[in-house]
Amino acid sequence: MAPAQSGANVRFAEMLFVLVCVLALSVSGSAAGDDAQKALAHARLVAETKSFQRNHAGWLAVELSIEPGWHVYWRNPGDAGMATSVKWKLPDQISAGPIVWPRPERFSARSIVGYGYREHVALLAAVKVPQGFAPKTLTVEAAVSWLACAEVCIPGGQILKLTAPVGDSAPKRNAEAASLFAEARRQLPRPAPFPVTFAMDDERIRLRFAKAALAGVDRPNVAFYPFDSRLIEHSAPQTLALDGQHADLLLRRSPAAVEGISVLGGVLIVEGAGGGTARARAFEVSARRSEPVDSVRVR
Repeated sequence: MAPAQSGANVRFAEMLFVLVCVLALSVSGSAAGDDAQKALAHARLVAETKSFQRNHAGWLAVELSIEPGWHVYWRNPGDAGMATSVKWKLPDQISAGPIVWPRPERFSARSIVGYGYREHVALLAAVKVPQGFAPKTLTVEAAVSWLACAEVCIPGGQILKLTAPVGDSAPKRNAEAASLFAEARRQLPRPAPFPVTFAMDDERIRLRFAKAALAGVDRPNVAFYPFDSRLIEHSAPQTLALDGQHADLLLRRSPAAVEGISVLGGVLIVEGAGGGTARARAFEVSARRSEPVDSVRVR
């Protein structure tokens, strides 16, 4: 199957999934009707400081509180679903950086696998105020949209606004938001302190990294969540193979994967026990392409 055709099929499958979820609402009786009448996620916009400083970036959080039993989606929603979206409306001269995503969870329903968040998530972004910004206040508006899923999926969204003073001196911390930002940063994948490479053939993608990533973890469970939803079969097993100083994670390639990619980005999750307690690590990786995947030996 040609990559372009496969990609179209993937996009059609995603649209079909959302359509099925919407249609399910019309036939699932009063329970779904009740859910449709209430918000399944509640959003708010929070600033880390009480004001913005010219010639500096100030951090904002879009916080989502999610109803029990429901989840919303990560930047790569997986087999289907819709990534949570934040669209900024900002004054001239003001710019917002990309969303900084916490590590997601994996959700599975029958053969459909998705990545996202349950209960609570805070999405961080930095807003830059230039030196020449003259107004004494700054109003930030965020249009937040999501797809909340359980047995059915229901789209939702809110328009959020925040206004704060702008000055030239260092701003005071927002004490009420300190724990929110601290916890959000604890959930962020940290840049991998070890090299990561990948190789790909028609059926597999091999992710290779140093065994040091597994240090102190007994019987490690390793998973890779790519940023691009088209690269792997999300429901397929991911197999860890150890060889010398390296660890290889073998993934099943999606027919929609583009052949010519040179960098593979995503989050590498390492879980297991160590020192009698459960451990979980999340690394953000940008893997460079290396030798052919047929050099991999699975033991």
